[in-house]
Amino acid sequence: RRCVDGSFGIVLQFSSELAARSERPARGAQSVVEARVSPEAFNYSKADDAEKVGTVQAFLENERAGGLTTILAKASPLGHVVLIPACSRLLPQVLTEDLILGGLHLLRQSGRHDFRLLFDSLMGFADVNHFHWQGLYLNHCGVQDARLPIEM
Repeated sequence: RRCVDGSFGIVLQFSSELAARSERPARGAQSVVEARVSPEAFNYSKADDAEKVGTVQAFLENERAGGLTTILAKASPLGHVVLIPACSRLLPQVLTEDLILGGLHLLRQSGRHDFRLLFDSLMGFADVNHFHWQGLYLNHCGVQDARLPIEM
């Protein structure tokens, strides 16, 4: 783990466990932004029970993607969680209005000023085609002043 010089407060951390994971797709293998979740491919419903740390209720106005959100603790980096709304429904990794509202509800429920949700799409190199948010507790990730470089 090391801090990058400059005013952005960027911290780099290599994770040999993450780099070696077998469920990562080959870069460039994805050719569409939205694809059905393949039950045969890795998805978060297949995550090891040891990674699951709990659930939280995520209110969504239309309830199309609402209900319980599964929380997985990841080994690296420190302060990182994966949040999977309606895990058993195998929602594709595509943002919808309901999922954005659910994400905002998760942020409000956290009650922490340093908690952020991040999203990556399939064409943005998401590792898994199963809707998930990356959750970061900035104070535990080495981000200075609990702000990401893009925040005003």
